[in-house]
Amino acid sequence: MKKFSLPAGSIVRSRKHQKAYNAYRRHKSPTCQFCEFTIDMDHVLEEHQLFWIVCNLFPYHIWDGSRTGEHLMIVPKRHVDSIAHFTNDEQLAYMQLLARYESAGYSIYLRAAASGRKTVAHQHTHLIQVGQAIKTQVFIERPHINFVR
Repeated sequence: MKKFSLPAGSIVRSRKHQKAYNAYRRHKSPTCQFCEFTIDMDHVLEEHQLFWIVCNLFPYHIWDGSRTGEHLMIVPKRHVDSIAHFTNDEQLAYMQLLARYESAGYSIYLRAAASGRKTVAHQHTHLIQVGQAIKTQVFIERPHINFVR
């Protein structure tokens, strides 16, 4: 039986959230979903002048080898693909939001606009509460894959 561990830095969704995310990716709207946020949406937590704070609908379950808690995102109201294209006002407001969440214990993650792994063209920054480290080992047996924690 082969045995290996998830590498540090692994990002994993729960099976339920991964299935929902895969379905979303197959049937996503041609319009930008992040440009359609309103304060009335259940997953929109805060409205700021230039940004939204939203709950990630497809949160990560494991982040950097640890269980996750709350998974939020900072999303600019203006459609922009990179923080490099923020206005001066957006840069200042963004840094203030990052500082607020970083000091509250959130890890901060974003992908570059040119990243092949970035799936939404609208810039967004993940804010992830990281919990207790876990040791996850994966045992591969034919015909099944068993996850052991």
